[in-house]
Amino acid sequence: MTKLTRPTEVRALLEKIGVRPGKSMGQNFLIDANILDILITIADLQPEDRVLEVGPGLGVLTEQLLAKAAHLTAVEKDVKLYSYVNERFAGQSKLKLLHGDALRMNLNEMLESGITKIISNLPYSIGSRFIVDALGCDTQPERMVFTLQREVALRLVAKPSCKDYGVMTVLAQLEHEVSIEKHIRPGSFHPEPEVLSSIMLFKRRETALAPIHDRRAFREFIKACFAQRRKKLINTLVRVASNQTSDEIQRNLDVLGIDGNLRPENLSVTQWGVLAERLGRN
Repeated sequence: MTKLTRPTEVRALLEKIGVRPGKSMGQNFLIDANILDILITIADLQPEDRVLEVGPGLGVLTEQLLAKAAHLTAVEKDVKLYSYVNERFAGQSKLKLLHGDALRMNLNEMLESGITKIISNLPYSIGSRFIVDALGCDTQPERMVFTLQREVALRLVAKPSCKDYGVMTVLAQLEHEVSIEKHIRPGSFHPEPEVLSSIMLFKRRETALAPIHDRRAFREFIKACFAQRRKKLINTLVRVASNQTSDEIQRNLDVLGIDGNLRPENLSVTQWGVLAERLGRN
């Protein structure tokens, strides 16, 4: 069996199955055994866990997930990698391997089926988009662990009033405790990425920072407000909440104790949650 944490053996295997890692697919294969161990430790897998993995690649993480979880659903877009993983884990009853684009599948339906955790070395080309999709689902997994571009990781843990604070920050932190667990050197992957990477942990909060009854509507509201992040909040809300007058919006802001002269980037995650809830209710 090829040792998937040895660069020479990984290169030889990729050549054998005819895969040339490309930027368009965001393919950077994890080859660092220490980072693999850290990922599994952070995942805190339990025997009853049902896990989703996006982009199993050659199966280096897949193998560890199958050893510890009750069931694994893996989604691979590359047809050659899909065929390889399908053959490698043939007869493994705990694995459901899907060939397709993770951004086009019904993720909400998949999570509602009982997925408790998402653990992935996410392809760089879909990292931020997949996370936004996951955060918009009606059912949120207990824990998500990802390897991501460091610039995306910094946006996820950002604080108000800084340049990295934005839509993804608010969506992530409202219902999850989000943390950077480990920075990863480029040499931990093959081929080495041109960007720095980090391991991110999302732990679902027992209680959200603010009640959100429609995640999709909330996401669109936040996106619209941050589209012009340097404008005064009151002016942005007049445009976004077009069914309410400026006086009505100002009264709502006054009730919540939010200064309408602030910029969108100045509001805390909790303030965004209560503001969206109140405007939606009114």
